[in-house]
Amino acid sequence: MKEYVNNITKDLDMYTKYDKFNTYICQWKENIMNFWCIRFLGATRGKIIVDDDMVILEIELYPDTSFGNALGCYKESAKKVVNKYVGTKLELTALETA
Repeated sequence: MKEYVNNITKDLDMYTKYDKFNTYICQWKENIMNFWCIRFLGATRGKIIVDDDMVILEIELYPDTSFGNALGCYKESAKKVVNKYVGTKLELTALETA
């Protein structure tokens, strides 16, 4: 599974509860290009839905895995990132693996 970063992940990283880890994006399934997972520390924290031209239609951070007491990794203020990118093109930069 390829992992990607972009301005969305960088913005979300400003609101994490853990300084040593970063948010990344990956495809949900290899043959489905319209659904992308937002991940942090190996868990899915939300989703990005795009149209056929990769324009963002929806971004959702899942309440239980993003903000919950036991699993949450983001501060509540991360919610303001969600609507900032709707209507823009999803840009992706591949993470280099060691």
